[in-house]
Amino acid sequence: MNCVCWLRFIVVLALWTSIAFCTPDCDRLDIRGDIGTVGTISSPNFPASYPMRKDCRYVIDGRSSFNRIVLTIRIFSLEPSPGCVYDYLSIYDGPGMTSNLLGKYCGTSIPRTVIGNGRKMYIRFHSDNFVNAPGFQITYSFIDIDECSIGSPCQDTCTNTQGSFFCTCLRPGFTLSADERSCQDIDECAGQNQCQELCRNTQGSYVCGCRNPGYGLNP
Repeated sequence: MNCVCWLRFIVVLALWTSIAFCTPDCDRLDIRGDIGTVGTISSPNFPASYPMRKDCRYVIDGRSSFNRIVLTIRIFSLEPSPGCVYDYLSIYDGPGMTSNLLGKYCGTSIPRTVIGNGRKMYIRFHSDNFVNAPGFQITYSFIDIDECSIGSPCQDTCTNTQGSFFCTCLRPGFTLSADERSCQDIDECAGQNQCQELCRNTQGSYVCGCRNPGYGLNP
C-alpha cells in the first residue's frame, strides 16, 4: 500500500514538473508586428507575483529587415542574485539563444530601453524553485531603420523613407546614375546646348568657345 502511494506521488510530481516548465501561456510565444505595432509582454500572473519553476520564451519578429525592435521596460522586479543565476530575464539580439546576448537581468536593475539591431529579438524568462517576485511588464514596438545614417549609401543626398530610402543629386550639372546611388556628370554639350559654336563639357558645367580666330565670346 505504501509503495502504491509513493508511486502515485512520484508520477504526480513528475507531471507537475513537466507542466511547470512547458505551460502553454509562456512556453514559446511568437509575436509579429510592423512599424506602428505596439504590444505588451508580462511575466506569468502579472501583476501578481510570478510562479516558481517557469521557463518562458518570447520571439518578436519585425517582419521587415528595415525594422528594429524597441523594448521599453515599464516594471521590473525579479529575485536578485550575483550573476543572475536564480530568476532572470535574458534578451538576445536575434531569433534564438545562439544570437548575441544583449543582457541578462535580475533584481530591479535593467536599462529603461533596449533596442535591437535587426528584425528579431528572443526573450527568455526563468524562475527557480524558491523565491518569486512581482515580475515584469515590457512594451515592445517597431521603428524604421534610418538607412541614411548607416554608411552613407548615397554619394550626394539621402532621404529616408519608411522601410527604404532614395538618393538624389542636388549639385548643378549632375544627375543620378543607373545604380540609383552615385551621381554622374551631365554632358551639357550633347545635343542642343546654349553655345553658338563650340561647346566643351566640364565636370558639373560646360564652356563655350568660338570656332574662328579673331572672334571671342560676348560678355
